[in-house]
Amino acid sequence: MLKALHAAILVTAATWAVAAVYPRISLETLVDHSPVIVEGRVTRSWTAWDSEHKYIWTHYQLQVFDRLRGGGGTVTVSEPGGSLDGVNMAVSGAQPYVANEHVLLFLFQTPLGYWRTLGGGQGKFAVGEDGRIASAARGMEVNGAAQGTPLSAVDRMLLTQFKAMLRKMIQSRPAPKEDR
Repeated sequence: MLKALHAAILVTAATWAVAAVYPRISLETLVDHSPVIVEGRVTRSWTAWDSEHKYIWTHYQLQVFDRLRGGGGTVTVSEPGGSLDGVNMAVSGAQPYVANEHVLLFLFQTPLGYWRTLGGGQGKFAVGEDGRIASAARGMEVNGAAQGTPLSAVDRMLLTQFKAMLRKMIQSRPAPKEDR
């Protein structure tokens, strides 16, 4: 009995130790739940405390090349976590960005008013030198089946084809309201 209890505790602890698990979402879900969809390049980043000085957020400024829906000339994408004032905060599932990274993003607005990547890495596509997109969801822990176009079907697609597909979807689907 005691061995079974220890085994259950170990399994539970191991489950808690893994990275965040997101529900698998489709391309249609990304479009339906993203008031902002933009292509651009990361120009700078900084960390800051939230207004209650409780959590650290890393903010990434994105120079927008193409606004497929919402956004402006620049967009600030924020992800929880970072290092500030001698404090390190890591949040499982937060998306990293790097300076000069070329991306196409599906963003939602948090209750704090920050724009975040939808569905973890599922809402972030890196644009390669070859003009093809690569989903940041590769290697990410996702569960379940999504109804609609699986993100694996668009992975490595030419950016021009992907944006043409998105524009058609966006035309036929209403933009979600911002939560602000």
